[in-house]
This record gives sequence, structure tokens and C-alpha cells, in this order.
Amino acid sequence: MSLALRAIRDIRPMQGLPITDQDGVMRHGFSVINRTPITPHMANVVLQDHMRQVVESLRPHVADLLRVRPEAASRLKPLYTVAELLGTGPLLERMELWQYMLQGDWRSAAAEILACTRPAYMDASPEIRRKVNDVIFDMVTGISPFAPIDDA
Repeated sequence: MSLALRAIRDIRPMQGLPITDQDGVMRHGFSVINRTPITPHMANVVLQDHMRQVVESLRPHVADLLRVRPEAASRLKPLYTVAELLGTGPLLERMELWQYMLQGDWRSAAAEILACTRPAYMDASPEIRRKVNDVIFDMVTGISPFAPIDDA
């Protein structure tokens, strides 16, 4: 979960005061819709709470996945990151995504996640699109730029 939180903080800058994003949604902190000033600390607290909700919402699918493919644990950051950015609905609705992950077909799973994000980030800056894509491509490799690499 902490890797996904770092990725979200990298993709979506902390907003101390509310802004309206390209979709007309009022954003505050990292992902909260609010109209009162917020401190960076409070934004992190709210983001962590929201991420706990995301993890809980995906728990049944993730539990099934980890039972079949324990190695999938290193590939959950893209899933949690996109679920926080877009909501869990688009991921829970894509049954193909879960089938690909159960099969260990990480390239196809990443393509499914990419398809979920494309409409939401089509008008985003190239830098933000690249960051979102980088997080998703972590699913293919199973290596996160935020995670230490074990030399053993």
C-alpha cells in the first residue's frame, strides 16, 4: 500500500487549496474533494485512509489472486494506485483484468489497467500521463522504482 501511496503523491501533487481539475472535479489534498484549506499532513492522513478503503474494496479479488499467484504481491502497486486515482469500480468491472492476473499474464493485465486510465488521463499533461504509464508498466516487470532491489 505504501508504494501505491508514493506513486499517487508523485502523480497527483498535493493541493493545499482546492482546485478544479480538467474534469471539473474539485480536488484538495491528494484526492479529496473539499472546500476548506488543508495541510500537507492532513492530506496525507486522508490519502492513507482512502487507500485503506481501496485495499478493503479490492481485498476479495486480491486474496483470490494471491492464493493462486503469491508472486503477484510485487505487482499490486499499479492496481492500488489506479484504484485510488479512478475509484475501484472500473477495475472491479474489468473481469478480463482479474483473469489475466490469475493466469500470470502481467502484460495483458497492464494493458487492461491502461485501458481504464486512458479516458481519465487523455487530457492530462504528458508528464502526468508518463507517470501513470510508468506505474502501470511496473505490473509487467513486478519491479517498482520505489522498492529496494534485493541482491540475494
